[in-house]
Amino acid sequence: MNKTIIYIVGATVLVGGAFLFLKNKKAKDLAELDKLGGTTGTGTGTTGTTGTTGTGTGTTGTTTQNNEVFLPSDKDMKLIDATVLMGKIKDLRVQMKKPFVGQKFQSTSSPQEQWNWTREYGYYQDAQRSIPKQIEKLLSDLDNLDYSLDAIDNLVKLDPNRNKEWIKIQKLYLSLVNSLNKDRNALIFRQKEVTELANYGYKIDPTTKKLIKI
Repeated sequence: MNKTIIYIVGATVLVGGAFLFLKNKKAKDLAELDKLGGTTGTGTGTTGTTGTTGTGTGTTGTTTQNNEVFLPSDKDMKLIDATVLMGKIKDLRVQMKKPFVGQKFQSTSSPQEQWNWTREYGYYQDAQRSIPKQIEKLLSDLDNLDYSLDAIDNLVKLDPNRNKEWIKIQKLYLSLVNSLNKDRNALIFRQKEVTELANYGYKIDPTTKKLIKI
């Protein structure tokens, strides 16, 4: 009789322990599954939405678990655009360095002047004149993004709070002074830059080469 009671009690303890073990394991498994994306339960329980749909205008997107939407910031977009411009500038500078291959003059017996250029050489010379202007425009676009290029064409971040107008004035001034150092009458042939400098309220004294406020 005592053995029978012991067996029954022992069996009850084992069954009860197994039940608690399985119950706890199931709860743990459900918790881990919920972390990975939610569970589909049976029976009664609480349910909820897995995402929201925004209304109104804006650039934000709907964010749901495991389906997130990320939008680049203005800073990221500027860097992307600046990197594209850098690539274009590098390509143009490579083109500038390419020597002309082919016949330059239509007739070697005629003077080696522009009117005697071959069509291909004329196109080459046109490109050599236009590429620097294209680079200048791209560098200006780069400056508007608050970036510039160093001596080896690497991107350099500029201070967004810099005085952009004064920097342009200084560049115009230095360019015109360099021309004056080569030719004292250079301002006559640089009227575009002279006018641009005047629009900023400055001019250059051709004698002293100083920048003067108008």
